[in-house]
Amino acid sequence: AVEFANYFSPLAQEFAMRLQGMTYAQIAQFDCGMRANVAFPSQQAVATHKPLLAEVIEQTDRFTAQQHLPPIRFNIEIKSEQAYEPQYQPTPKEFTALLLAELHAYRLFDRCILQSFDVRILQEIRKYLPHQQVALLVEDKHSVAHQLAQLGFVPSIYAPDFILLNEQEVATIRALNMKLIPWTVNEFADIQQMIHWGVDGIISDYPDRVCRMLNNE
Repeated sequence: AVEFANYFSPLAQEFAMRLQGMTYAQIAQFDCGMRANVAFPSQQAVATHKPLLAEVIEQTDRFTAQQHLPPIRFNIEIKSEQAYEPQYQPTPKEFTALLLAELHAYRLFDRCILQSFDVRILQEIRKYLPHQQVALLVEDKHSVAHQLAQLGFVPSIYAPDFILLNEQEVATIRALNMKLIPWTVNEFADIQQMIHWGVDGIISDYPDRVCRMLNNE
């Protein structure tokens, strides 16, 4: 099997490593912090593993308690694509059930937003938790009406790629009583524009830049 695997390209070998088929002990052996990304030159290398959602929740809450800070809210993205089912990921029904079980264990429903590009995931969440805050992530140029028709309901949050926004789009989203949280807003000029339009939140690879703009630094 090892000799056969050598015939695969590096990319094919990567796809042959199915996380869904591994134990967490095996997954935790992979490095998730030391490999540099040329797109982020200021990245600091940190030796770490891929954490469980439970680890993220526990460590974050432990830190805020130690620092005498209020509990934070979590923005949790469920990454799901139909083409990867069932070999590389669970079906939406299974995926949603696993997630909601974790959130229930930590009583986190009131402290989180659940977001996804996959409308099937958001539809599953709505079946079980009709009042849960969910965000529809959007990356294509279809109209807001088209996106909502695909989803089948009006979510609490509309989260488009920021480059898709203009004043008319912002007005349309506001008229539907959805909060607006664009992504991935990294450059100062773009952050300033989003603040000018009065968005309800900003998803950024550089939250420090957003804080500086908000504080007029």
